[in-house]
Formats: sequence, structure tokens, C-alpha cells
Amino acid sequence: LSLTLSGDADALAELIPTLQEAGIFARMLTVNYAFHSPVMEPFRQQLSAALQGIVTHAAAIPIYSTVRGGQAQPGDYDAAYWGRNIREPVLFAPAVQAMAADGYTVCVEIAPHPALMHAVGQCAPDWLVLPSMRREQAARPILLRALGGLYTQGYAPRWDVLVPAGRILPLPTYPWQNQRYWLENKRLQRATSGKETGHPLLGQRLSAPIPTFEATLGADRLAAAFVHRLGAVRLLAAAAYVDGLLAMGTAVHQQAHLTLENIRLDKPLLLDEAQTVQWLLTGETAQLFSLQADDVWQSHAQSVVRWGKLSAPPLALASLQAKLPSLATAVYEQELNDKGLTFGPLPAAIWRGAGEALVRCQPDLSRVEAVDGGVQLLLALAGAERPFPIADYVLNQAAKVNSAAYRAPVWCHVILREDTPAAIEGDITLLDETGQLILRASGLRFAPVSQAALLPANLDDCFYEVTWETRPPLAAHASRSSGPWLILADRQGVGAALAAALQAQGQTVTCINTPDDLAALSPIDWQGVV
Repeated sequence: LSLTLSGDADALAELIPTLQEAGIFARMLTVNYAFHSPVMEPFRQQLSAALQGIVTHAAAIPIYSTVRGGQAQPGDYDAAYWGRNIREPVLFAPAVQAMAADGYTVCVEIAPHPALMHAVGQCAPDWLVLPSMRREQAARPILLRALGGLYTQGYAPRWDVLVPAGRILPLPTYPWQNQRYWLENKRLQRATSGKETGHPLLGQRLSAPIPTFEATLGADRLAAAFVHRLGAVRLLAAAAYVDGLLAMGTAVHQQAHLTLENIRLDKPLLLDEAQTVQWLLTGETAQLFSLQADDVWQSHAQSVVRWGKLSAPPLALASLQAKLPSLATAVYEQELNDKGLTFGPLPAAIWRGAGEALVRCQPDLSRVEAVDGGVQLLLALAGAERPFPIADYVLNQAAKVNSAAYRAPVWCHVILREDTPAAIEGDITLLDETGQLILRASGLRFAPVSQAALLPANLDDCFYEVTWETRPPLAAHASRSSGPWLILADRQGVGAALAAALQAQGQTVTCINTPDDLAALSPIDWQGVV
């Protein structure tokens, strides 16, 4: 227990060393008023006089007083009580013990920060003592934990106040499936959610045994450089595959100097609808998958990723400019329009010869935009006669991509290696203004793909077409049975007319007009009864 002493300052100063020698912690308190001591006697009288005439009421709930040291009595809280409250000792322990004697076992301290919990615990070791708030901590969690502690002791919260009734909404008249959907715990949530990478292709890095990135890709979610349009179909552009694989390697190993080898594109990634994709790096093997409608993962790209600083001699930009004829940007733009290659920003300047071109890119291009411009430049160099539009050629493989840290502005140098109807192949190199290598993509191979081959199968194409064909009328039946026919005739003459028609064709007909006529018939094998 703790004890506060008051009195003459010199006497208290002499007492502190004596207590400390006895192993008792003691220190001088710096206060403005020595409450609960004889020093407060003048103030007690003044306060009591000032509160004369105060009106008190009976308590609605039991109150235990630290002045009385037990349960307060009616009339306790008059003017004299408040004077005693600042003058007399604090009977805290007797008050708590009186509460314990009356059967109380739980205490909730209502204060901005717990100050009496320790003292209550010393006076009543068997009690559950709970705080209502803590300094510099959110109030709601502390209050809810206190409520939970009370609930475990059998106290019934006012649930209607704690959790008000929700807003009633009309539900569709669809039968309940009676399936349970459990809330995931925090550990499972951490395993299935990831940390944002900030890259539009990678999305989040998941918590997985191997480096795994997941994103939702769609043409409406990505910048133009990431999307290639093939007729009415939109798919992931060649530059996007290169940029995504390099970005994943950098994110995993924090290394900008990378080499991609043996890049293979298995199937174009369609972007007309949002697609869930995952980028995986298993050892040195990088892969791109998309989740199909049947919950099957479709492979789109894979490559070998290696790390190491890129060393290559600078390229002489001035020599290339002197070697290649200059081409007006407007002329180049018209050529692109004629070939259907209207994607990406135009270069700031262009020099072009047979199978080779150099451009000075716009100063603020990103890496994917610069590579995309190089792809555009390479396809524009192709001049062979072909049955397919140039815009229908998509990347299906690349031999190698060497990359260093990207820094704009850049120059782009393109060499055309193969130009046939079956394939267009070449190299793309990005350089800084001093000719230093930033990125070199070697052996980029493009092949034609039809729009119909990219579209998913249409269900209507799986059914035969129903067609009615005109046929000649059927010939009259060669042989006719001669009967006999039994006609149950009516009174309107229909039966008689039918009998006459059958007889005209040589049929044997018996006409029955009344039930008595039917009873008189002998058993016979009738051809028909009408």
C-alpha cells in the first residue's frame, strides 16, 4: 500500500532518509495544496461556508465514500462533507473493503487513464479491475475490451445499444443456398493479401513460398503503351511483356541490371475484359499466367532471368545520324497510318535507312513507352509483300533482353533481321544521350495472328443450322386397302358424305346410324372406325 504524509516541510525532509534506510521508498511530492492534511483546515472552513444551502438527493445507485470509508448515507453530500473531503484522510482501502464485503468483485475505472487500478488490486486481489480508457490509445478498442471482460463475468450488455438494428432491405425471391462463408482470420488474410508494388502490371506481391505477384489487368485499366489493338481485339503489347518481366526481376532482387533469355509467348493475353494474372519467379524461371473462367491458369509467357551488370561499349549516335538519311516526322506518321500502326507517341526526330532506323524519343517517355515505340519502328521497317496487315503481327519469342537502370531521355536504334510473310525479326536498343546502353532486345520475332484465332469460341458456332428444303409432292399411294370401314354416322350428314367418298374409291363401308344397328353387327376385322 502507498501512504501520503503531510506536515511541516522540514520534518518531512528529516523523515525521508529514515524511511529509505529502512528500505521503504519515499520521495517529496511537489504540490500546490497539501490536501487531506491539517494544513487544509482553513480551506475546509471556507469551502463549507461557500457551499451552505447546497441541496442533495438520494443516490440512484450505491456510492461508496472515501471520506466515510464505506457506503454513503442519505444527506452525506452536504456542505460539511465537501469540506471534510479536502481536509480528512482518504479512506480508500476501507471503502474498497466495504464494497468487497457487500459482494462486489468487478471494478471499471472511469477515467481518461487508469490511476487507481493498482491500488484497487492491492486492496482487493480477487477483483477483476478494468480500465475504460488509456492515454494516447484509441478509446473504442479499450472500451470494447472492458465490455468483453464484463461479459465473461456474466454481465449482460445492452446489445440493442451496442449493436443497433440494421437497415432492412428487400431481398430477391431467390432460394437460399444455405452455405457457410467463414470470416478469414488475420493470419489467413495476410497469406492471401499482398503488398502493393506500384507497378501497373505486377499489382501486389503475395505472401507465397516463391515470389508471386498478382494483378487485375484490362485495357481500360492500363496506359496505351501496354495495350495492342488487333482489329476489335485488345491484347497485352509486346513491350508490356518485356517491361513486366524486368519489373518482376527488379522487385525480387532489387537489381536493375538484368538479362532475360529465351523469352517465349505461349498465348496472347486478351484485355477486352478484366483478367486476374500472376507473375511467378521460380529460381531463374519467370512466368506469366492468367486465371480462366473454368478456374484453370493459362500460361502466357516465360523467360529465364539472370542478374549481372551490363557491360557494352557505347554506340556512336553521331555516326548513325551521318549514316542514315533523315526522315520527316510527318512522313513517318503517314506511313504508320497507312500500315495501321497508329499506337504510341511519335519520335522527336528520325533517321532511317534500309533495314535500320534511329530515333530520338520524346524526353519524358517511360521504359514501356520507349520499347513500344521501338516495336512500332521495327514493324514499320518491314516492306515485304504479305497477305496480312503489319498490325496483325504480334511478338511470340525473343532471344535475349539486356537491361540497365532506365533513365530518360532515350534514343532508340532498330535493326531489321528478317522480313518475310511468315515472320518479322529484329533488334531494339535503347540508349542514353551519350550512347550508353540502357536496354537491348535481340531476336524479337513477330508472327501474324488472325483476329478470329484470338476470340473465344462462340456458342452459336457449335450448333448446326436448321434449313428447310423444297421437295416434290409425294406420289399417290399405289395400293389402297378395300376396307371394311365402320362409320358411326352423325345426323348432320358428315358421316354419310364420308361413306360416299370411300365407296367411290372402292372401299367397303358400313354406316351405323343408331346404337341398335351396332349391336346387330357380327364380329369382323374392321380397317378403321370413324
